[in-house]
Amino acid sequence: MKRGQVSLFLVLGIMFIFVVIIFFAFINRDSGNVNDGLVVVENIEDAKETIEDCVQESVEDGFYLMGLQGGYLDLPAESSSFGTVYELVTVPMMTTNLEEHLENEIVECHYLLDDSGFTWSGGKPMVEVLFLEEAEIAVSNLGMISDGDVQRELGDQTEYFAVDLREVYSLIDEITESDAGIKIVSYDNYVIQPFVYSEDYYEMIIEVTEIETEFQFRVAKLLV
Repeated sequence: MKRGQVSLFLVLGIMFIFVVIIFFAFINRDSGNVNDGLVVVENIEDAKETIEDCVQESVEDGFYLMGLQGGYLDLPAESSSFGTVYELVTVPMMTTNLEEHLENEIVECHYLLDDSGFTWSGGKPMVEVLFLEEAEIAVSNLGMISDGDVQRELGDQTEYFAVDLREVYSLIDEITESDAGIKIVSYDNYVIQPFVYSEDYYEMIIEVTEIETEFQFRVAKLLV
């Protein structure tokens, strides 16, 4: 083998080893910054903040999902291909649906502390939803965070959304009762997109979007 070929193979070998070292350095760095692929929890304040953030995200996700699915969190068997319902449920039923969903969903936040050395204990969270000029969702009875020696109480949390659900409900109700020939493209703080049809013209979706919060409420309507 010629000297030039030997030099080439030597350079390629060194480059390969260098790439492998860099690769494993990145892997080790990333694995040191996570807790089993979840979140970094180094002390009890981190654990407390982790659960509080999860509660907030659960409330936000639940509120927006309720709108997308026409007031439901778990769609009934007979639902639209648009991923919502055909019947406009009452505001009290929406309130109950959201409260029950969040009480079950928030409990699942405990997985974020798995293998962290911290535990979340207490009774089942209690959720109260008020739909007035804005949506108010209060979460209480969140219990304690503990590391076995030290405890921290989780305070009540309340999230507010600048959405007047009663007004949104009124708009949706008016549109669903109107004839298909009437189209509204805007209304004060809302963008209204009624009468978007499925490909087979079997059903249509009616959607109201609150501009500032981008909250959407959708309901479907059968055409046959």
